[in-house]
Amino acid sequence: MTGKRNVAMILDGAMTITLLLLMSYSLIGETTHEGLGVLMFLLLIVHHALNIRWERSLCRGKYTVFRTVQTVLVVLCLILILGSGSSGIVLSKHLFTAFPVGISRSWARTTHMLCAYWGFLFMSLHLGLHSRVLFGRIWESYLKDRASRTWTTRVLLGMVVVYGGYVFMQRNLLNYMIMKIRFAFFDFNESVPLFLLDHTCVLILYVVMGHYIFKGIQFVGTFSEKERTR
Repeated sequence: MTGKRNVAMILDGAMTITLLLLMSYSLIGETTHEGLGVLMFLLLIVHHALNIRWERSLCRGKYTVFRTVQTVLVVLCLILILGSGSSGIVLSKHLFTAFPVGISRSWARTTHMLCAYWGFLFMSLHLGLHSRVLFGRIWESYLKDRASRTWTTRVLLGMVVVYGGYVFMQRNLLNYMIMKIRFAFFDFNESVPLFLLDHTCVLILYVVMGHYIFKGIQFVGTFSEKERTR
């Protein structure tokens, strides 16, 4: 791997860990949460700087279904991160209290929650787009036999995905996303590691979903291209 790819992988890992920590909100303290929000914004800037060539090519070339979905997903992730950040500044009780804002805190709270839970989904789906390359490189370091890698990955991912689905339902994450629940409720007696483990499994569930969604889009696009060239 080149130095740039190494940096990109480390950056993606840092953004993923930061995203998970942000989801824990009050369990890690409001000041820490706000600081992590700033960190996520800075990591986002570096991430886009590393991918500047891709961004410059947006107005060039043909847009296949896959490229269109990929681009829309990136734009949605950017909008949700900016929405989460701007509403977070309005809600800030520690780092941004000096900022004069004339926006309703109630509106900001609703926006922040929507952006947080939908951003968690869309950023995980975006990670799923690159999961084959990312996890493939990591997994090759541990298992040299290709067949072992394939079946071990499927079994482990299957177990994690099933548990992630259970956590998604048990923690009512859908109700947060569709605003049936308008306030984030936390059990302050719950350990942070357990919370992070649960949400890591949900993140992996989303990543696997993204992987197969994009794999399906690529298959349909390839099949359609073959039909046109017959």
